[in-house]
Amino acid sequence: MATRERRNIMPLDQAYYYLRALQEREEKPSLFKLCSSIATVDAAITPVFTEETPSYQRLSRRAWAQVRANLFDWLIRSFPGYMVVYEGDSMQPVDAGERWPESGVVEFYPERARRREDSYACPLEDLYEDTQTVLRWCFAEGRQQISPADFPERSLDDEPDDGEPGAAQVEAEALIEQLYEVCVDEAVRGKKRAHEKWWQLYWEANSCNDKHARHELHRQMSQLQSVWGRPS
Repeated sequence: MATRERRNIMPLDQAYYYLRALQEREEKPSLFKLCSSIATVDAAITPVFTEETPSYQRLSRRAWAQVRANLFDWLIRSFPGYMVVYEGDSMQPVDAGERWPESGVVEFYPERARRREDSYACPLEDLYEDTQTVLRWCFAEGRQQISPADFPERSLDDEPDDGEPGAAQVEAEALIEQLYEVCVDEAVRGKKRAHEKWWQLYWEANSCNDKHARHELHRQMSQLQSVWGRPS
């Protein structure tokens, strides 16, 4: 599956706040912001954490995975593009019209992406049920090109027809809010500590005469920037 070596950076805290603004209908979906946000969350939760890992990099994977799943849902429902489906861990895509796999990954190529190889993947189990239903119907019809017109207009927070949310819905929403509280706390605290570390590396690099050591310091600075943005 395609990867991106360079991208426009959306700091982790901004990615989180952008998702909440989408959910509150304070902003409209932006391809640039959604792609940058997903890439940032991916960069943030990819590292393997150990006891030596700085505290600002020890993010709650479950909470940020929820943010990531929501961002992907906004992306695939809001912009036209091409989907590729993989079954299980296979690197060979399933042909459109064949059986939709029980588990696997859907990869989405936005039509208006800046580069042809830009794609964004999501495990099938992380897709919203109604989103997956639409994708399954398109796939069963032999279609891999999808657009917002394929998805019915709806809010991610739709209530039952009687207007009263059921106990299961209330519990699910409460759990999501708890996860989001974890995210905002980690994003705010993590950014402050990451920027403090960035400046420390900056001054070390400026005073370092060893070419290889200076390169390593710059690499660490770039790694911090890929998640937390450049300090002002």
